[in-house]
Amino acid sequence: MNTENNILPTWNLEDLYGSADSKELLDDFSTLEISANKFINTYQNSIANISSENFSEAILLYENLKEKMEKISSFAELLYNEDLLNKKNSRFAQSVREKISSIVGKLIFFTLEINNLPEKTLQEHYKNETLKRYRPWIETIRLFKNYQLSKEIEKVFEEKKITSSNAWRRLYDEI
Repeated sequence: MNTENNILPTWNLEDLYGSADSKELLDDFSTLEISANKFINTYQNSIANISSENFSEAILLYENLKEKMEKISSFAELLYNEDLLNKKNSRFAQSVREKISSIVGKLIFFTLEINNLPEKTLQEHYKNETLKRYRPWIETIRLFKNYQLSKEIEKVFEEKKITSSNAWRRLYDEI
């Protein structure tokens, strides 16, 4: 941390990406979008009928997608928070929020379909060694089963995050 001469500290974000326009970041976004679409085409409307092995594979792929989204989002938010008055970083962070929100909206089906699985089916799946590791995650998702809405409404809520309370918080931070 550099505090000499009133120079504000900056984060070294090199562990994530070199810059907002780095080839690695652009490649990760491209790969993320392709992988998300492949995941959707493979698993949407099929979770109730897949084997435990395929279910564990789906969870691992979903986890990889979420990790990639978090890496990209973390980079964008840290870069933005480094200097809230930097318009270029602000636009970049907003663009990332919108793209990630769009992908999350498409992937919402996965947790909704997990919630719709009968308990008996889940108990069978838990016999799979890989799925045992994810049991706490699945059980946490299922805690919200009673509050789950239709896929379309859940998608709208995800899309509205960008312009709802999150936008007000962002405005407050910028002021």
